[in-house]
Amino acid sequence: MLKITGSEDYYPTPEKLLDEITAGLEWEKIETLLEPSAGTGNICEYLKKERTKIKRYSRYGVIKEYEARYVPEIEIDCIEIEPEFRAILKDKGFRVVHDDFLTYHTYKHYGLILMNPPFSAGARHLLKAIEIQKVSGGGIICILNAETIRNPYTNERQVLQSELTKYGAQIEYYEHAFSESERPTDVEIAVVKVEVPEPEYESRIYETLREKEYGEPSMQEESNEISEQDIVKMFVSLYNREVEWGLRLYQEYTEMKKNCLDGKSHVMLKIGTSEYNSTQEFNVNIYVKQVRGKYWEKLFQHPKIMGRLTTNLQSKYLSQIHELSEYDFSYWNIKTIQEEISRSLMRGVESSIVELFEELSYEHSYNEELKHNIHYYNGWK
Repeated sequence: MLKITGSEDYYPTPEKLLDEITAGLEWEKIETLLEPSAGTGNICEYLKKERTKIKRYSRYGVIKEYEARYVPEIEIDCIEIEPEFRAILKDKGFRVVHDDFLTYHTYKHYGLILMNPPFSAGARHLLKAIEIQKVSGGGIICILNAETIRNPYTNERQVLQSELTKYGAQIEYYEHAFSESERPTDVEIAVVKVEVPEPEYESRIYETLREKEYGEPSMQEESNEISEQDIVKMFVSLYNREVEWGLRLYQEYTEMKKNCLDGKSHVMLKIGTSEYNSTQEFNVNIYVKQVRGKYWEKLFQHPKIMGRLTTNLQSKYLSQIHELSEYDFSYWNIKTIQEEISRSLMRGVESSIVELFEELSYEHSYNEELKHNIHYYNGWK
């Protein structure tokens, strides 16, 4: 058997330890994985083998024979600084994307970074992993010398302690975990598990529009103190801001494409509808129409706007959403609709009064035989 020397910090991860530290992982949710300091690929080989054992469960949590499927193979990237180890990894079919993890820069998102870095530089490597996951969020499982956590005597270790506290890291200690390893050592280790959340992003376009002429509309729709007029103004304000937000995004996208190589971009800006499971290239008029439709529908669902209407009238106006989406969601158009609704209500009241009058007239006529024939109606009792 070929004896690997490599770095003094090279300690291949035992399979038994991997069983323990990966127990409970929701593998079906992890599509991409990075292993820094991959060595000869112990962790990568373990992952490939274990993934094929995981079966998808039905939506009810019970799996049947004919429903059993294997989870798709995980996408693994490796980093290894030793040229000899990189060659072995490539021979095994693993993808080596960089040499020194500490200089690695990527825009790729990794669902999990699983690492057994050099014990002498464990703090630095874990801090680098946290830095990578801060971009889009993700998990980290890291094997460290226990002293890195228990004895934070350097500034670097103190920074690490602060980051682990910030993200609520779980830390477990193991004695003799490497005693029966390919390269044995009795050093006590700490297994650190960190879940870095997806960062919150504040849109610059939104910030620009926030304080524009639209102001800061209140969304407290349920308040009894808000008048019908205020609700209409709020909806119009929100509509104008949302449309302009989308159009600004489209302008940015168009400008970006101009400056990409060959004037092409792999970013596709599309319009999707909730009504149909289809998408199409961005079209300004279609986008505006869809936003209009959404706001007309929300307006007609608001209890203060439509609460006084009969069920039939509510259904009538909701059925006209598609037609109304051709009209701008403006204060004038809304007031026009409100006036029409008022006229409908008046007609409804008048019709109800006439019906009631006729019913009472028939019921209380003198002649029982002729009361259903208005031509013979001879007055009330």
